[in-house]
Amino acid sequence: MYPNNYENRAILYVWIISTCSVITFVLIAYYFHPQKTPSQKTPSPVNGLHQERLLSIKDNGVVAIGTSLTRYAFLYDKAMSQLSDYHGISMQFIRFSISNGTPEQFSVLLKPILAANPKWVFIQIEPFIWNSVPPSVFNKIALRVHDVLHDMSHYSTNTIQQDEQTDDELRLDKVAHILDTKFFHNLPNEPKIPPIFHDFLIAAQTKGIHVVFLQITRSQLANELLGNKYVNNENQVIQQFIQDNRLTFWKFPSQPLYDYIDGGHLNLNGRLVFTKWFLRKFKHA
Repeated sequence: MYPNNYENRAILYVWIISTCSVITFVLIAYYFHPQKTPSQKTPSPVNGLHQERLLSIKDNGVVAIGTSLTRYAFLYDKAMSQLSDYHGISMQFIRFSISNGTPEQFSVLLKPILAANPKWVFIQIEPFIWNSVPPSVFNKIALRVHDVLHDMSHYSTNTIQQDEQTDDELRLDKVAHILDTKFFHNLPNEPKIPPIFHDFLIAAQTKGIHVVFLQITRSQLANELLGNKYVNNENQVIQQFIQDNRLTFWKFPSQPLYDYIDGGHLNLNGRLVFTKWFLRKFKHA
């Protein structure tokens, strides 16, 4: 009886020691040779932005890059491609968007786009303008714009998730009291193209890629609430930016409030209006 117990214990000890040795070896290999483990590989610069979509671009590829405004304006990939086909336009559409994105964040897409060689690239222009505003000024402007759009969202029932349409455009006097427009008069005088985007534009021209900077404007009422001085200043800055850099520029006209979720982001009806405008302009480009 006792010899069997000693024998069983010995076998157990040997098993424990062997298991610990294997675990120790694995841990040493993991920490001292991280390059061999998949989790330690250097991520792709566009990892998380669906690099495989870029790799699938063909000669008729159309790429749109922008913030949430772009995401709400354009149909997503296949749906946009199918709708363009229905209108007699051959297009393989791919959309990339980053909420509150900056030119630096979008720049990781530039080399993959050049390698994919699409026919058209549309870049939302607003991030380039706001990226040049001093942080102290930008924060004040952004806060006021947010207040305006957030307040207006309570009056718009036609959201991106709802198909219903409404014609009750918000009256100016209902939200005018929340505004203090003294911060809206400060905008950059000389927004500049980041060097990496400048190089991209030159390379794109060499490869025959058409690059268009696109402005997706706020609602008519939102512009009224922000004030003529602010809107005119913003328009002047954008026009100067376009002229100085010799850019191709398309501007989507402001629409009534019922085409927006919050005065800035288009809803389902607004997306339909934008899509018709875009395809009509694209067809004659």
